[in-house]
Amino acid sequence: MTVEDIKIKALELRKQRRLKDRCEELLRRVNAEIKKIEESELNSAMLDEGVSELTVDGLKIKRDVVYRGGVTSNTDKAAFQYLFDTDNEAALKQECIISLADHPDIAATLDELGITYDIKYSIHHMTLSSILKELVMDGRFSTEDIEKYSVYVQPKITIRDVKK
Repeated sequence: MTVEDIKIKALELRKQRRLKDRCEELLRRVNAEIKKIEESELNSAMLDEGVSELTVDGLKIKRDVVYRGGVTSNTDKAAFQYLFDTDNEAALKQECIISLADHPDIAATLDELGITYDIKYSIHHMTLSSILKELVMDGRFSTEDIEKYSVYVQPKITIRDVKK
């Protein structure tokens, strides 16, 4: 590759990075507009009309909610206490976190050394969403619990063509 070829590739890289930056900015604006329409405008309009689902001109429009946990990974077990309290702890993944830099031979000596460690709890966001929805629907999760465990309720609008 010649110096001229390097320059051409560098210019192409710069062009692609600039294009990427423009696309990311456009995506941020599009996402903000989607959020405004879905969470505010359509949600409010359907609430004002007292409907959760309607079909008009071949479109089925449904208003629902999705539950999203504000915490999906934490070393503090208390952040997931509601999952333990409602017998949903099996959905949690647990990892043992040990600094290998401090203990390079940890595999052979962990038990002998009595090394302390933290367990990191995590759960896939869709699994948590499903559990939270079930808990709310069953009345086993209160408004106070929603605030306590940083759970938020987000409007969800789906639009699809109706089959004829």
